[in-house]
Amino acid sequence: MSKTNHTKPASFTSTTPSEERSADILQYCLDRNFIKGNIKTTDKYPNSDGLLTITDAQNMPLGMIDIQLKTLQTAHIKNPRYQCERSQFAYAEQNLLPFILIVADQINEVAYWLHLDDKTCQTYKEKGKGKTVMVPIPSTNLISKKNKNYISEWTQIIGDRIDRIQLYPQVQEQLKSLQLQLGKLGKYFQPAYSLEGQDIREIHQFLDHYNSMLDREFKAIKDILFYGCWKISIGIIEYKKASSRFILFPQSYYTNAPLIRELKKDDTIKPEDLFEDGISVIVSSNQTNSIKNEPKKTALNLLRGDIKKFIGKTNLAVDNAFLAHEYLASFINTFQAYLGISKEWDDLEIQRLHDLLFIIMPVVAEQTTNYAAGVQYDITNIDHFADMHEKPYFLQRISKAEESIEKKCVPNVYVSLTSVKFDFNLLIYFMDRLKISGINRIKKVYPGKYYIGGSGIMALKNLEKSILEESAELFFKHFKDAYGKMVDQHFPLLKDDLGLFAENDLLIFSLFKAGQQGHKPCLLFQRLKARGLADKKLLFFKNEFDSPILQAEIYEQKKRTLTYEGVTYDLQVNGTTPLDFLFTKTPTYTLLNEILKERIQSYITKEYTRI
Repeated sequence: MSKTNHTKPASFTSTTPSEERSADILQYCLDRNFIKGNIKTTDKYPNSDGLLTITDAQNMPLGMIDIQLKTLQTAHIKNPRYQCERSQFAYAEQNLLPFILIVADQINEVAYWLHLDDKTCQTYKEKGKGKTVMVPIPSTNLISKKNKNYISEWTQIIGDRIDRIQLYPQVQEQLKSLQLQLGKLGKYFQPAYSLEGQDIREIHQFLDHYNSMLDREFKAIKDILFYGCWKISIGIIEYKKASSRFILFPQSYYTNAPLIRELKKDDTIKPEDLFEDGISVIVSSNQTNSIKNEPKKTALNLLRGDIKKFIGKTNLAVDNAFLAHEYLASFINTFQAYLGISKEWDDLEIQRLHDLLFIIMPVVAEQTTNYAAGVQYDITNIDHFADMHEKPYFLQRISKAEESIEKKCVPNVYVSLTSVKFDFNLLIYFMDRLKISGINRIKKVYPGKYYIGGSGIMALKNLEKSILEESAELFFKHFKDAYGKMVDQHFPLLKDDLGLFAENDLLIFSLFKAGQQGHKPCLLFQRLKARGLADKKLLFFKNEFDSPILQAEIYEQKKRTLTYEGVTYDLQVNGTTPLDFLFTKTPTYTLLNEILKERIQSYITKEYTRI
């Protein structure tokens, strides 16, 4: 459990007439064609005065920002600045939405804003020793009836935040690895003085291939595995005509080290020392110099290894309502007892889940944990509360925490919750995307006593046939759109290669052995290619005998063609697969990752053979 001394967020304050006046000015200045939402000057929770939704010219929501509204003092009107409490930086750093400090100039009836991003917070947290610090606000960051520049700037901030919202724990681990490689390992390497010009050219060609694929086709992977890095550089241990040994360095945006470095010519340095200082892989080629002779194939092979670290371990943020409901509902099902939610729940207000995760349950954790003196901040993993039975004391703890919040009590320790089973960044991402789409409640997407998404294989064997059929039908109704959206968002340059249908035009799925007691239900699937132009379709049938192409026809009559809705198709693949994915915690993500991994590996293999 991580415990460090940080400033805790602010306590609750009462609304004043001045705050009401500032709120009126901001409401007047904001362009309601692009900014939606209200300023909550009477909100019972501190630190935030409301969420604003940014839309485009077609009124389509782009994202949300969290704001804190303050009043600009008369003495600071010519040079806007605000005496900011350090607790505000703590709240901004812990906030998963972009956090904007706004100060209203009540004399000129305009406002100024400042994005409290990580860099800004870190800068001012370290200044001075008092409870507050003076923060200047650029006069160009103006909000007025005439100045609309803030709209495009907030839009850019939202876009940057969405790009960064992926998998905070994995990003932190990657940053630690980067610091290790550029710190401890950096002492072993120097600029490549001894390499010949031709060697440098060959190595640059290899790096160009590798970095080009990460920058273009697989940018989504680079943004997570190599977060905060602009290029991959190389450390040469050995470079000969028939052999090579090297390691790869992620190159931070904040360093200007050369892309090609070599091991220092020091008799005291041995390659095995690199393993002791944290490097996990040295790439070796003993019979041929793979960089010299096959630069692109070498890059593809290494990229294949990076993808194995990524696919299946990473759930990409996908702007899809069904996936959002499924992920959030599965989280609620898993932690419903801990959160004080009835196991019979059908829907839940998004704001309630948000308040539980980021306001109420942190107070519960603080009130039920004995902390050492001086501890002000803690991160608590809640996974040990997963799938627990309902207990009266869970509700009692929540009730006590809410009473403390209502009384405006300030906790001694500020707690943030985390989980390995579920990504909190994805939770807030999905809550955000639903709310800006006008959806305010999370709905349980699958029916039945045994909820789909975590019931286990025994439940799968004994699940009522009607519930299984309804759940599978619902899943396949939305899966095509979810997969397509994922590829569009994260792999736009590979849409044709990674598409769900690949080179096929018709996918047919049907339940097999559904409802047979003690047998795991399976899926029959067929992939078919149209002989002419045809719309790509995915069909699902609750019963294998309702499918337009039957197993008996395929095996006994050797049927290999199908005419469906006037289009003739040739059968490419016929097979059976277990339905186990439907009973994982997040069924859609399970199959999304499985198919995406298959498609990417197939793409790399195809590219490899083309060289």
